Amino acid sequence: MNETETTVATEVADTTEGVESETADTKLEAEVAPTDGLQEKEVILVAHRDLTPGEKDGYYCSLILEVWEPLVRLGDDGKPEPCLAESWEMSEDGTEWLIHLKEGVKFHDGEPFNADAVVANINRVVDHGPKKSPFYTLDGAKTYPNLTEAVSEDEYTVKLVFSTPSPTAIQRLTNFGSPMVSPACIDENGDFSTFVQGTGPFKIIEHVPDQYTRLEAFTDYYGELAKIKNVKILVMPSPDTRAAALRSGEIVGVLDIGAILASQAHEMSKEDDFVVSSKPSTITHFLQINQARPMLDNPQLIEAISLAIDRNLLVDEFFYGYALASANPLNASEDGYIQDEVIYDPEKAAELAHEVLGDERLSVQLLVPQYGIDRYPYKEQAEYVQACLKEIGIDVEIVILEGSEQMKLRNEGNFDMAFHTQGMPDGNPVTMLNVFMGPDNKGNYHNDQALALLEAASSELDYDKRMDLLKELQELALETRPTLPLYHDHYLIVHHKDLAEYNATSYGVTLSKMYWVNPK
Repeated sequence: MNETETTVATEVADTTEGVESETADTKLEAEVAPTDGLQEKEVILVAHRDLTPGEKDGYYCSLILEVWEPLVRLGDDGKPEPCLAESWEMSEDGTEWLIHLKEGVKFHDGEPFNADAVVANINRVVDHGPKKSPFYTLDGAKTYPNLTEAVSEDEYTVKLVFSTPSPTAIQRLTNFGSPMVSPACIDENGDFSTFVQGTGPFKIIEHVPDQYTRLEAFTDYYGELAKIKNVKILVMPSPDTRAAALRSGEIVGVLDIGAILASQAHEMSKEDDFVVSSKPSTITHFLQINQARPMLDNPQLIEAISLAIDRNLLVDEFFYGYALASANPLNASEDGYIQDEVIYDPEKAAELAHEVLGDERLSVQLLVPQYGIDRYPYKEQAEYVQACLKEIGIDVEIVILEGSEQMKLRNEGNFDMAFHTQGMPDGNPVTMLNVFMGPDNKGNYHNDQALALLEAASSELDYDKRMDLLKELQELALETRPTLPLYHDHYLIVHHKDLAEYNATSYGVTLSKMYWVNPK
C-alpha cells in the first residue's frame, strides 16, 4: 500500500481589509494563560438555534460543541488532517483504505475507542441512514459510496473495502463524515439512547430543547484539556436579542455561523469591551435559478442576471467585508478551489436580457428563507437583487418563508429563484460540485460534460490529475452557471474582552481553548 500524505494544516490568513484580526488579544492572552487547572467560573454563550437537536438527530449535537470528534478533520488548507485517525493508506487500485487509530482514547462513558467502535459507527450510518439533521443529513450511500465492508484488522486498525476505486474516501470522512460516538449510547434503530457519548474535550450534562445546553469539561480527554469547567449555550433566535444580551453582559460571546450580524459586529469592533474574530468559513451563499421555468431555461438570461448583480457591493455594503465575493460554486475552503474574477456589467446584462425578453417583462418570485433574515442581511440583499433585476426587465416578488417550507418548494422544483446557503458536509470537493452539477441538482441544470467530469474526478487515483479535473469543473461552472454563487461567508463571532483565546475557525470556535482573563 502507498501511504497517503497526512499533512498538518497551515493557517489560512484572513486578508479582508478593515476586518478585525482574529487574534486581536493574543498578546494579552499569552500573558495570563491559566496553568493551574480548570476555571470554575461558567462561560455563557449564545447561538441562534439549538445546537443539540437530540436523540433522533444523526449527530445528536453539532461538531462545534467539541463533544464528539471525527476520524479526520478538514484543515484550513482544505486537506484532511488527523484527528481520531492518526494516519491512513490507500491500496494501489484505490479500493481499500487502512486507517490507523489514535490509542489511549476513551468515550465519555468510559468505553474504549478502538477499531470495533469505528466499525460499529460506520455500520450505524450504512444500516440506519439516512438520518436527518439541521447540520447535514447522515447518509451512508453518500458518505461511503460503494463501501462493501468495514472490518477491524487489529485493535487500532480499520480496513475500508470499496467495490470501485475510492481515492477521495478520506476526504469524505472529514468533519461530519465520520462522527465517532460510543456504541453503547446507540439503540437498535441507530438513534441515541442517552446523551451522546463522544471523545471530545466537553461532554453534555444537561439539555433543555430550544432553551440551552450545558457542557462540562471531560477530564479524561486524551489531548489538551479544556480550560473552563462548565459552558452554558443559550438559544436566542433573534439577532437583536443576541446583540442586546452580549451588550448587557448576560452572555460573554456568540457561536455558530450567522450568530452575529455583520453590521452588529462592525459596530462592536469600534467598542473597547468587545473582540471581533472572523475566519473564512465552509458556507457559500447562492441565488439558485430554476432552469426548468420558461425564460429562466435560457442560458443568456441567466448570464444577464449574474452580470446585473454586483457581488462586491453585497460583500462591502451588507457584510462589511466579512465575506468573499465569488461566482464559483466550490467553497473557498475546499482543496483545489480557484478564485474567480467576479464580473459586474449592468450594461451587458441589459443587452442580453433584451435579446431574450424583447420589450416584454418577466415576473418571478424570489424565495427568501427566514433563517437568512435571522442570521444574515437577506432582506436587504433581496431588495437589492430586486432593484438590479428590475433594470433588465425582470420584476421580482420577494416571498419570505420558513426554511423548511422553502426547502420543500426547492426540492419539488416549485420555485423561480431562491436564496440559500450550502455548507461542506465533508472535505471532498466533488461532493459540493455534485450538489449543483450532478443529476439530482435542484436547479434542473443538465450538462453531460459536467456529469462525465464529476465521475472522472470521483475515481481518479492521481492527485494532480484529480486537481486538473476539478479545475475543469470550476471553469465549466463559471461558463454554464448551474447556479449563481454570490459570496463565501466568514465565520464571524464577537465576545467580551474578559474571555481570551476565543477565536473563530472555518467551522466553529476554539471552545476548549478559551479561558477567563480574570476568573474571579
